[in-house]
Amino acid sequence: MLDNHIHFLMKPGPGESLSKIMQYLKSRFARWWNKMHNITGSLWGRRFFSRIIKDEKDFARVSEYIDENPVKAGLAKKPEQWRFGGLFHRLRRILGLIDPLPDPATLFTPNPIPPPL
Repeated sequence: MLDNHIHFLMKPGPGESLSKIMQYLKSRFARWWNKMHNITGSLWGRRFFSRIIKDEKDFARVSEYIDENPVKAGLAKKPEQWRFGGLFHRLRRILGLIDPLPDPATLFTPNPIPPPL
């Protein structure tokens, strides 16, 4: 399952484009991967899939799905054992790859509209 895709939750900041963020991430990773393995060519398949998280319950459900994915794929016995996952990092307070969990009270507020220039 996870040998060909990744899962993550993201909230782009005001004025940021999810498509441009994904283009950057996918191209940077592909260049790094190809260099590390001395290969060329396309790494990623089709366009990324995204959807809007509706509320706290949906956020919890999607987070659990992402945490359980390596277990379903047979890559870990428990979600917290998957060293590439957010749960692994959160439990060990390893930040940098992930952000701390946001305050649920602010998680589903719309991005503020930036003031006019």
